[in-house]
Amino acid sequence: SSSVITGDWLFLDACYAYVLEVRDLTPNVGMFWYLFIEVFDRFRNMFLFILQAHLLFYPVPLYLKLGRHRPTGPWLATIACLGILVMFQPYPTASDFALMVAALLTSAEVVKECETAFVFFISGMLFGVAMFPSMRAVWLTRNAGNSNYLYNMTLVINVFGGLMLSEWVRGAMRLRRRTSSIAYCREVVLSAVEDVFRKPKTEEKGEEVS
Repeated sequence: SSSVITGDWLFLDACYAYVLEVRDLTPNVGMFWYLFIEVFDRFRNMFLFILQAHLLFYPVPLYLKLGRHRPTGPWLATIACLGILVMFQPYPTASDFALMVAALLTSAEVVKECETAFVFFISGMLFGVAMFPSMRAVWLTRNAGNSNYLYNMTLVINVFGGLMLSEWVRGAMRLRRRTSSIAYCREVVLSAVEDVFRKPKTEEKGEEVS
């Protein structure tokens, strides 16, 4: 619709190429801005390709470990992919991390499987998000610090967020394995009980025929 109205395709550059090429290095809660400020220009394209392309390696392992195990597997794999996208997008916001946390909390069984580790990691991430505005003000408003103040908070947010997401995925895998084991044991027990009750009926029919 934009190409029809304006008569050109510049919206593709403004909407997609702008994000993929990480042209704006304004400080945010993500990792890209500081990395591309510090990296040498001759290595920029290499780092840009690695940071943008490595996201393609996650869907297949997540599908094999979680997504193919129905009925809840596809939903758990979708939540994990959402968390990975939040962690590795060039321009994340605090609302993106809030969305990730809300999505992770929708599966209460997985959160219970994670126990105290999940609570610790989410607390660390929330601490970083809460301190981010203060560090930004110290650096950019009061001129009492430098970019490392702000980047330390982005490290806290992303490290604890990544640990929280990985712990959640491990909890989902443990829950899936235990559920599969319980279902298998239940099937074995039911089949054994069925065989036990089936044998007397077979013997009674044989006696009646004789």
